[in-house]
Amino acid sequence: MINMNISEDVSYWISKWNITREQLQNAVDRVGGKETRVSDYLRAKGIIRF
Repeated sequence: MINMNISEDVSYWISKWNITREQLQNAVDRVGGKETRVSDYLRAKGIIRF
């Protein structure tokens, strides 16, 4: 689960996916905090490629 209230979580995911905090927040707002749903959303939007 990605918890936007825990700075270590946010730092980990933005570093892993090389995205901004805003991009991560938007994805979590859209699909929830489950990692697979967030990564699928980011891929579908062309934000990440892997």
